[in-house]
Amino acid sequence: MRQLAAEDKAHFVKAIYKQQWQNGPDDQLFLPLHQYEDELVLLIKCSVGSEVVIPEHKGGDEILLLSGKFKDEQSVYSEKT
Repeated sequence: MRQLAAEDKAHFVKAIYKQQWQNGPDDQLFLPLHQYEDELVLLIKCSVGSEVVIPEHKGGDEILLLSGKFKDEQSVYSEKT
C-alpha cells in the first residue's frame, strides 16, 4: 500500500490466516495490520448482507474489496475494486 505517510518506513508481511481477528459489531471481524500516527490499515470481514458502518476519519477512507460486493450511497462495487 503506497498511500501511507512518506515518513512511515515500515515494511511488513502478515500471514492473515495465522492472525487473531477481533470481534466487531454485527458479526464483523477486524484484523489491524498497521498504524502510523492517525493512519490505520485494517481488514474487515463481514457476513453476506451485513451493513458496514465505517466511522468518518480525517482524510477519508480507502477500501480495497477482496471478495463479494460493497454498496454505499454512491455505487455498488465488485471484488478487486
